[in-house]
Amino acid sequence: MNISRLLKPKISIVGEYVVRIDEVATKMYFVNSGIVQILASDNVTTLAYQGSGCYFGEIGVFLTGKRSCSVKIRQSAILFRIGKAELLNMLETFPMQAKFLRAVGRQRL
Repeated sequence: MNISRLLKPKISIVGEYVVRIDEVATKMYFVNSGIVQILASDNVTTLAYQGSGCYFGEIGVFLTGKRSCSVKIRQSAILFRIGKAELLNMLETFPMQAKFLRAVGRQRL
């Protein structure tokens, strides 16, 4: 299975929230270009900035079922998203990658 066929593009503008804390996690995102800001539960404190090549949303998709933080666009971005069901189905073929993503999610919790 080719993941690129499952990824859907999303163009996001500065100030837009891609995900909000406590929402049900239905997608994982990959940053193609631009910068996203990962916000703590107070929606003010910055935990990290992520750019091209980074991803987010794995904690909710793999571990908690809900968003553990909010993600806001800092610089207009092109993101690629994949639905939870499609991602989990695809990763059945790649158990080592699934294990890796779960481990990363646990570290970020």
